[in-house]
Amino acid sequence: MSLSIPSAPISAARFPPLSAVESSEHPRAASRTVRFFTLASPVIAVIALNVFGRPDLDPTLRLVASIGSFVAFIPLIIHVVRRKTELPFMPFYALLFSAYFIIPVFLDDKFSLPFSSSSIADPVVTDSEVLILLGFAMLLIGFYVLPGARFLEKIPRMRDGVDDETGVRTGWILVATGIIVVQFRAYIPVRFQSLGQICQQLGSLGLALLFYYYLQGRLRGPSVGVLFVLIPGMAVLDISGGGIGPVVQHFLPVVGTYWLVRRKFLWKTAIVVALFVIPVSGVKTQFRAIAWDPESNLGVIDRCFLYGDLIRRGYETDENFYYDSFQATMERMNQITTLAAVQSLTPNVIPFWNGATYADLYWSLIPRVIYADKPGKVLGQDFGHRYGLLDKFDRTTSYNFPQLVEFYANFGAWGVGIGMLLLGFVQRLLYHALTAPDAHPSVPLFATIVLARCCNIDSDLSLVYGGLILNITAMALILAVLRARTARLPLELLRFRW
Repeated sequence: MSLSIPSAPISAARFPPLSAVESSEHPRAASRTVRFFTLASPVIAVIALNVFGRPDLDPTLRLVASIGSFVAFIPLIIHVVRRKTELPFMPFYALLFSAYFIIPVFLDDKFSLPFSSSSIADPVVTDSEVLILLGFAMLLIGFYVLPGARFLEKIPRMRDGVDDETGVRTGWILVATGIIVVQFRAYIPVRFQSLGQICQQLGSLGLALLFYYYLQGRLRGPSVGVLFVLIPGMAVLDISGGGIGPVVQHFLPVVGTYWLVRRKFLWKTAIVVALFVIPVSGVKTQFRAIAWDPESNLGVIDRCFLYGDLIRRGYETDENFYYDSFQATMERMNQITTLAAVQSLTPNVIPFWNGATYADLYWSLIPRVIYADKPGKVLGQDFGHRYGLLDKFDRTTSYNFPQLVEFYANFGAWGVGIGMLLLGFVQRLLYHALTAPDAHPSVPLFATIVLARCCNIDSDLSLVYGGLILNITAMALILAVLRARTARLPLELLRFRW
């Protein structure tokens, strides 16, 4: 006896593909004005950085950084000139890369390492900028040139999604799950930490789903009010933890969702967020000293008030508070000095790692819930102590290890060239698989979560891309279950065969 269940068709989605979602107010093709300013933007940016940046820069360093600033706009120009309608991942990634590795040359008052008062000479920074420019160029080649059209045709692309009713319900469930996990993350056992991180990512996916339905007019009544409480509410939860990174990770999918529907970037919102983040960065160290004290019992609301009090005191006691906060933000984003320190010590004083840092890539593929005794990730501590970037008695701080710096620390300049080339290639494969023009709208929203994680430029390779594999697997399984939820399986189709 066997049970036969005929295959059932999935109910047709009521959404048009995102590429067909247009309005007269937001036409697909960029207007002539937008195209003109896009083409002029690299020149304007280079001139502005040189006018308002440090006047005492070494001429060679100024030239190399100016070239890098110009190159950072090439993906944006390609996107606009070719009238692309897909998610503008590489244009955003390139500008973000510039913010970490190029713009601080002009805007950071001094080149010094965190936790140290020793300065780095401009000629040393110039050597680092040349290497950064090489790596950046190889990244763009890996993204735009290396994967040919014939090769990309063989890569499967995600297209199937879920219907709108299931999508709305799923959005609320995922958002609620993400909020609960963030609120109680301190009580999650170590063995389930990876699952907790995935749930946080799913919360971002749920928020993107709900925001999409709002933009499409399918979310009405009290649900709209709840949504616009959730968006800043989740940001408050993230900030109360003492970090800015989680806020950005939640903010990027919302920005990507808005662009997918309206073909416009939330420039005004982004500027407001940036202006808000600067004073927060200025008092972040003081906040952590109080909020992270083992004897502190501050809740989310108390921590938010603490941030407000510290910022208010800063404005009252320091007339240069905002400028100092801006410099603290630049110092936090500036990854050039980290590369300069590694270059100056490797390999003459400290040998190359020869790929040892990538061992975590293997372990990251195995969830701790399956293998509770798998080795813990301590690369942030090992890197900081190996190069003297952390105090020798500091056993709690994790020093960021950017992927480009990690390539050099392992294999030198050749490692940067080949590593960045392969990194761009991998990013193109992910982008191609998740942004099919005829895909259901839920698929590009899924892409905003995955690609937002790729924008974590200042973290090591295994942390970003190792966890990404598990996240993609978990989200793909959820989509599969949701598609099964919309399948029609009438009971009369079930029959026994003898």
